[in-house]
Amino acid sequence: TQIRFDRVPSQPVSLIAPKISSSIATSSRLPSRDKIQVAVDGNTVVLSGSVKSPREKRIAELIVRMTPGVGEIRNDLVPENATDD
Repeated sequence: TQIRFDRVPSQPVSLIAPKISSSIATSSRLPSRDKIQVAVDGNTVVLSGSVKSPREKRIAELIVRMTPGVGEIRNDLVPENATDD
């Protein structure tokens, strides 16, 4: 048995970036949301800036991954604390 999914035509990542920025800016799960920048490098979404913890870094990346049309992600966020909250 084989399960197949039709591929949804993807938008250019540059058109998706504002949606990602908005999702991050309005997330109550990201206390450091004002310190997170979203950029595009080719077809890759790049997260940069600083967050309070490794957990917050993972949450920011998950928000990006849940955005339709996102393929590659480079998470350059730097946690201020080495341990999770």
